[in-house]
Amino acid sequence: MSDLIKDWITKAGYRAVIVKHNSLYGDYHCGYVSIPPLHPLFGIDYIDMGFDPDVHGGITYSGDRGEKGTWWHGFDCNHLYDSILYCNEPYVVRECEWLAKQLRDFEPLCESEVESEGRGQEVQDVLVEALEGAKWLIECYVAKPEGYEEYQDVVKAIRKARGEE
Repeated sequence: MSDLIKDWITKAGYRAVIVKHNSLYGDYHCGYVSIPPLHPLFGIDYIDMGFDPDVHGGITYSGDRGEKGTWWHGFDCNHLYDSILYCNEPYVVRECEWLAKQLRDFEPLCESEVESEGRGQEVQDVLVEALEGAKWLIECYVAKPEGYEEYQDVVKAIRKARGEE
C-alpha cells in the first residue's frame, strides 16, 4: 500500500512526487521526478541511462508510474539503515529537487553532443523545412495562394492511387 505525500513542480521545472510505502518491515518514502517527452532520458530505463545521478541510494526506478505519457526516474529510502525519521519528507523533497536539477542539467549535455557531432545544423535544417511545409499547407487551406489548385490535384491523385476516393 502507498500514499501520495506531496506533488509539486521543482525549481528545475519538473514535476515531482513523494510516495510513502507501507511494508511489513516499516514505512519508507520514495521520490520520483517526471521528465518531459523530449528529454533524452524519456523512456530510458535507469539501468541503461549511461548517467548516474547522485541521489539517495541511486536511481532505483524508471517508468510511467501508471500515468500514460509520462516518464519518471526515482529513488527509494528503503536501504539498510534507512529510517523514515531520517529520510523524512523534507529530506526527500531536497533529494527530488537535486535529482530534478541533475536531470535538467543533463539536457544541454545532449544538445552539445549533437553540435559536437556536426548534426546541429542538420537537425535545424530539417525542423525549418518541416515548419515551412506546415506553413505552406496552412496557407493553402486559409488563403488558397497561387499553386493551390495544383496542390489539390496532387492530393486527389494520391488519394485515388491509395484507393481512398
